[in-house]
Amino acid sequence: LQGDWSSDVCSSDLAALLSALRGLGQVIFINNPVSGLLLLLALLLQSPWMALFALVGTVTANLTARAIDAEPTAWSNGIYGFNGALVGAAVAAFAHFGADTGLLAWLMVVIAGAIVTTVLLHGLGRWVFRVVGLPPLTLPFCLVTWLLLDLVASLDHPALQLAEHPALQGGGGVFQALLLALPHGFGQVLFCPGLLPGVLVLLATAAASPLAALVGLLGGGVAAITALLIGASPEAVAVGLWSYNGVLTAM
Repeated sequence: LQGDWSSDVCSSDLAALLSALRGLGQVIFINNPVSGLLLLLALLLQSPWMALFALVGTVTANLTARAIDAEPTAWSNGIYGFNGALVGAAVAAFAHFGADTGLLAWLMVVIAGAIVTTVLLHGLGRWVFRVVGLPPLTLPFCLVTWLLLDLVASLDHPALQLAEHPALQGGGGVFQALLLALPHGFGQVLFCPGLLPGVLVLLATAAASPLAALVGLLGGGVAAITALLIGASPEAVAVGLWSYNGVLTAM
């Protein structure tokens, strides 16, 4: 009996770990725990806070899904985790971390946001799918993150301050902007503007589906070229701000 209990606990822990990693992977439409692990590494390279918050977000979202008896298959495949992961990454990207910052307060923001994404996906998301016939995708993440950022800005609490991002630096011209837009476009899907994290996100995609990676590169490239043609600055294109939507849409 003791052996059976230990085996059940180990199986449950492994299922929870795989679900969390799949939840990270589902951010880029990839249902693969290895890809999820590479994405976690990309987040860690960008910022330890970003990796921590994204992990807390996806775990919280998954636990909420189990608590409300969401469909086990959807939970195990990371469908309920990726919106929570994005909330965590977004909060880390916009939060100010300093000596007077309340880390616990920001973690509470992530946990609350992740819970709401699961509730929205379970309710509003299924309604959208039933009525419109389209998957809700990151709609819960967008709604929750907009609300959280607005609330934090309105409260103006010393422990919850938003970061002031530096101005974009000048690049090396249009050709270099296009080259950098490709890996940076993948990275910006997870709020990672760094070059190495962007390359890791691309590798995480290719590890599960080389075709998805190729299509994403094409989508990001077309979006970057279009942005330049309509007058976007090469600096903004170079850091992937104009290509990440193209990456996701194409994939």
